[in-house]
Amino acid sequence: MGFKLQLSVRNPGTEPVQTVIYRGTVFEVEDPFSGVQNLAAATQTAVTVQPGHSAVVEIDTWCLNHSFSPPGRTPMRLTGLTLVEDYAGQGDVWNDLDRRR
Repeated sequence: MGFKLQLSVRNPGTEPVQTVIYRGTVFEVEDPFSGVQNLAAATQTAVTVQPGHSAVVEIDTWCLNHSFSPPGRTPMRLTGLTLVEDYAGQGDVWNDLDRRR
């Protein structure tokens, strides 16, 4: 597996909330000029957050920008993008994305 991404999820409501981080969900670095790779969730992860609480979730990810530096505690943000291919591993991700250039 590539890297682990720690994600904080907060529930300000009064009822428990369950959410899913779907496989392929893309996270981008906050500074687009940092030269650091964006990430995509390698697996699907379900999370339940109790009312008024936060949960820290660690998910397995794949790196998306082969020519950029690997992330290391790099601030990231969720995007509305999703990879739809069913990749078997990091090499498949890079091969497919390189092929699409």
